[in-house]
Amino acid sequence: MRLIHCFLGLLIVFQTLSQNTLSISGKVVDQETEELLPFATVGVKGSPYGTITNADGAFTFFLPASYLNDTLSVSYVGFETYKVVINKVTEGHLAVALREQVVVLEQVEVNVEQLTGKQIIQRALDKLKENYSNKPCVLKGFFRDIREQNGETVYLEDAVVDVQDIGVSMPRKFFLKGVRASNSRIHTLLSEYFLTTRNFLSLNVGHNYWINYLKHNVRKKEFIIADIITKNDNAFYVITTTETISKEVLAEEYKDLSYTLTHRYLVNCETFAIHKIEHLEDPTKGKYTGIEPPYEGDTLFHSKKGWNLVIEFEEYQGKMYLKYHDASYAFDIVDKKNDRIFLEMKYQFVFMVTDIETDTSKKPSGEKMNRNRPLSLQTEGYDRGFWEDLDNARLMPLTQKQIKDLEKYQPLKAQFQSNKTQHKKNVDQDL
Repeated sequence: MRLIHCFLGLLIVFQTLSQNTLSISGKVVDQETEELLPFATVGVKGSPYGTITNADGAFTFFLPASYLNDTLSVSYVGFETYKVVINKVTEGHLAVALREQVVVLEQVEVNVEQLTGKQIIQRALDKLKENYSNKPCVLKGFFRDIREQNGETVYLEDAVVDVQDIGVSMPRKFFLKGVRASNSRIHTLLSEYFLTTRNFLSLNVGHNYWINYLKHNVRKKEFIIADIITKNDNAFYVITTTETISKEVLAEEYKDLSYTLTHRYLVNCETFAIHKIEHLEDPTKGKYTGIEPPYEGDTLFHSKKGWNLVIEFEEYQGKMYLKYHDASYAFDIVDKKNDRIFLEMKYQFVFMVTDIETDTSKKPSGEKMNRNRPLSLQTEGYDRGFWEDLDNARLMPLTQKQIKDLEKYQPLKAQFQSNKTQHKKNVDQDL
């Protein structure tokens, strides 16, 4: 038996922006520990409209006024779901503490077969076509690329995107509707290469490697049932597989590196739908999980500290659809001469679905994205009118620290506007 003591504190600010649009802003925390809860799911029950909280547990949610009489739902893994009729959120501020949640393993197992972790994963693979939509749809959402350098946020890029999705195992097609970027304070050693040569949207969201990983490893690796937890009042198996990976690298002082690679899957106990996948790298020996040869003519090494990936799905109209895809990558640039960290870097790439269009007669809008070109080179720059239209830009808010860092020398709106000319210049040069 396992008891989960779960409380959720929710602070909501409700505002009618116009006759057609509502705005709900708030913050989600664990009341018992007062910890912020990032990536909590916020949405209208029974609809595809939704958002997620940022690293501060904060969210801003825009939705049509026609949903005024519907139910707002806030959920987080291991916590009891919070629900309220939207038109009752009129006090300006609302604080809610949910009752403790109890999950009894024996009671869960009464309703399902007693399976091993490997059998559960195999059942989930067998039911992919049953649980996930294989019909064409359009996922409406936004992509955020945000970079940290030595603990300070130094670059931001946002893109509003329509994604043509054909199914959980099929490639996606992206259509750009708007792109904006801050000024970059990334060190010149990295900025030219990383900002002008790669498309991080296609690199991080364009494939479903986790399916191939499971199919390839379901018979080779040990999958264990680590826990039983809840989300949206349903019980889920937490299935994990863990391995230690060792590497030998060129630099003598960095040899014998090892790290723990953990894959964690949240599987519905009744339907066997996979709701969440996590890929987590954790160094266990040595300083880093991997290291690459020095930059040409230099003693600087690119040293990888970890790559973490979280993919979450939500049910809509009886099928599972992508909710968000979060990839974070941490690395250092190390000077081999004196074993000194020259630069400490962290990148995060988030794609969040805010709406789903299942009507096949409605096609994606925007310009079809070139997977091989950076986003900023596929636009003429910042369109102020587009970004001020709440029907277009349903974004996850930045944290207060991110805003402070990014606006160290100039307000973000001014940076977006000033970059319009630079984007056009880059496009002309690229052509």
